Amino acid sequence: MKKAFWILIILISCAPKSGPHKEVDVVREAGGGISFETVKAVFGKRCAGCHPSRSGPDFLDYAQAKAYVDNGRLVQRVNVEKSMPPPMSAEAAAIDERERNLIQQWARLGGPEFASRTAKRTPEGPPVDPVLQSCFQCHGQGGPGSAADPKIPRLAGQNEEYLVLQLRRFKWRERIDPTQRMNEAVVGLSEAKLKELARYFASRSPYKPKEVPMEIRESYEIGARLARQACNSCHMNPFYGGRPANPLVPMLTGQSKQYLMTQLLYFRNRERLSPIMHEMTRELSPEDIFNLAVYYAYEASR
Repeated sequence: MKKAFWILIILISCAPKSGPHKEVDVVREAGGGISFETVKAVFGKRCAGCHPSRSGPDFLDYAQAKAYVDNGRLVQRVNVEKSMPPPMSAEAAAIDERERNLIQQWARLGGPEFASRTAKRTPEGPPVDPVLQSCFQCHGQGGPGSAADPKIPRLAGQNEEYLVLQLRRFKWRERIDPTQRMNEAVVGLSEAKLKELARYFASRSPYKPKEVPMEIRESYEIGARLARQACNSCHMNPFYGGRPANPLVPMLTGQSKQYLMTQLLYFRNRERLSPIMHEMTRELSPEDIFNLAVYYAYEASR
């Protein structure tokens, strides 16, 4: 009798967890994916009180929520910083870890609009490099740029040697980010890590913009003429497939218009180091800068 009692205890202790404390596998529960409708319910309960009534975005709108997945800010704010919902708010007190994890898993799946009913769960791969993950927070997953802040550059497909050079300059404060974020992000990184990051982003597919909108087509044509006169010989060499002949020169095509305008102004005002670019931008008018930025932002689609 005593022996049977201890066998029963062992069997109970080995039984799988169940009940309210069981960890729910939301990926398996959703049949291979998590739909936007699933996380939308959490957004409606925990986020709609502030968004968009007090600040953007509207997380009940798929396109706006997806933009925050792509630029990495959703996971950063909900799961890393836990600054959303705002600390001390009723929503922050009400949201539980399962809801936060649901949002995080949806984001890690790429923020799909519809759940896949055929996909099978695959074994988890190695953990994401935390340094690379921190890059995604501003530059987007894989470096396609930030929909929320178009002044942040697109890194995907950029020249590897150019990226290494700029990371070194940020590290040694030869180039200063006005927000200090880049200088702080790389200050403790080794040379090997800088090269690893550059190699990763250079290997991604470059951003492909849509056709030039009709309302700025004239600016595009003017910018094209300016670029042919002074810029393309360095930045878009036809003998190198439209890429720079010198790998230390950045590829501009498909870059964000706002980012290009900002950098041209920095060069013209000598706020960013480059004697060549100081000279090339010295006499550019605001209209010239706008037209050049429009041209390079849309040229990849031609």
